[in-house]
Amino acid sequence: MKVRANLVIRFPLSLFLSAVAVAFESLSGESVEVYVRGYGSEPDDIYYQTRNVDGTLAAGPNSSGKVLNLSCTSLSLYADPKSDRIMLLAQSGYKEHSSQLDAILWDGSSWTMQKKLENGGTGEDRGNQPFTFVWD
Repeated sequence: MKVRANLVIRFPLSLFLSAVAVAFESLSGESVEVYVRGYGSEPDDIYYQTRNVDGTLAAGPNSSGKVLNLSCTSLSLYADPKSDRIMLLAQSGYKEHSSQLDAILWDGSSWTMQKKLENGGTGEDRGNQPFTFVWD
């Protein structure tokens, strides 16, 4: 029996990185790592990299790069227990993207779908609302 776990590490926004998440593809065992590169008080866009089962960085055209142009305040990955799909939920709390929540699907080899789930407008702490995702 294989046991897979999702790992989410959140840092205060005042630190250089604001969010990191790791999830394992359920069938292949390979990992997808997403992270935000931050510059001061406004984090930059979301980037990713993939690793092989042995922990080495994967090679190829879809093994690393930018996922989304969004100043992200928090993010989480959710692995599908029946496939290699992984859902990324990314939330922004800055300026024109305040309270925006996006869902982006990893299909086992690339990011394939992006959908804006919520855009609640601007306001103090509107971008720090709780969220989760459950596979059917």
